[in-house]
Amino acid sequence: MARSAFYYDKYSLPPLRNQFKAGYLAYKSPYLKRLNGATIIVTANPYPEGTMQHKEWQRGYDHAYFN
Repeated sequence: MARSAFYYDKYSLPPLRNQFKAGYLAYKSPYLKRLNGATIIVTANPYPEGTMQHKEWQRGYDHAYFN
Protein backbone atom coordinates (compact mmCIF):
# COMPACT_ATOMS: atom_id res chain seq x y z
CA MET A 1 0.00 0.00 0.00
CA ALA A 2 1.45 3.36 -1.04
CA ARG A 3 1.52 6.24 1.39
CA SER A 4 -0.19 9.49 0.60
CA ALA A 5 1.54 12.74 -0.27
CA PHE A 6 0.16 14.16 2.98
CA TYR A 7 2.13 11.57 4.96
CA TYR A 8 5.39 12.51 3.27
CA ASP A 9 4.73 16.25 3.58
CA LYS A 10 3.95 15.87 7.27
CA TYR A 11 6.87 13.64 8.23
CA SER A 12 9.58 14.94 5.91
CA LEU A 13 9.93 18.18 7.87
CA PRO A 14 12.76 18.52 10.39
CA PRO A 15 11.99 18.51 14.13
CA LEU A 16 10.30 21.61 15.49
CA ARG A 17 13.32 22.43 17.65
CA ASN A 18 15.10 23.38 14.42
CA GLN A 19 12.48 26.04 13.67
CA PHE A 20 12.70 27.31 17.27
CA LYS A 21 16.49 27.57 16.96
CA ALA A 22 16.21 29.35 13.61
CA GLY A 23 13.84 31.93 15.12
CA TYR A 24 16.14 32.42 18.11
CA LEU A 25 19.17 32.93 15.86
CA ALA A 26 17.23 35.28 13.58
CA TYR A 27 16.84 37.67 16.51
CA LYS A 28 20.45 37.30 17.65
CA SER A 29 21.95 38.03 14.23
CA PRO A 30 19.31 40.01 12.30
CA TYR A 31 19.70 42.10 9.22
CA LEU A 32 19.89 45.66 10.58
CA LYS A 33 18.91 48.71 8.59
CA ARG A 34 19.37 52.36 9.54
CA LEU A 35 16.61 54.80 8.68
CA ASN A 36 16.71 58.43 9.83
CA GLY A 37 18.95 57.54 12.76
CA ALA A 38 16.78 54.64 13.91
CA THR A 39 17.87 51.01 13.75
CA ILE A 40 15.27 48.69 12.23
CA ILE A 41 15.48 44.92 12.56
CA VAL A 42 14.50 43.34 9.25
CA THR A 43 13.43 39.76 9.93
CA ALA A 44 10.54 37.81 8.48
CA ASN A 45 9.15 34.43 9.37
CA PRO A 46 9.94 32.11 6.42
CA TYR A 47 7.12 29.60 7.10
CA PRO A 48 3.49 29.82 5.97
CA GLU A 49 1.24 31.46 8.54
CA GLY A 50 -0.87 29.10 10.61
CA THR A 51 1.55 26.18 10.45
CA MET A 52 3.29 24.66 13.44
CA GLN A 53 6.66 25.60 11.95
CA HIS A 54 5.57 29.25 11.79
CA LYS A 55 4.51 29.17 15.44
CA GLU A 56 7.74 27.53 16.60
CA TRP A 57 9.89 30.01 14.66
CA GLN A 58 7.93 32.88 16.22
CA ARG A 59 8.25 31.33 19.68
CA GLY A 60 12.04 31.15 19.27
CA TYR A 61 12.16 34.74 18.06
CA ASP A 62 10.04 35.93 20.99
CA HIS A 63 12.13 33.92 23.45
CA ALA A 64 15.30 35.63 22.23
CA TYR A 65 13.60 39.02 22.46
CA PHE A 66 12.60 38.52 26.09
CA ASN A 67 16.03 37.18 27.04
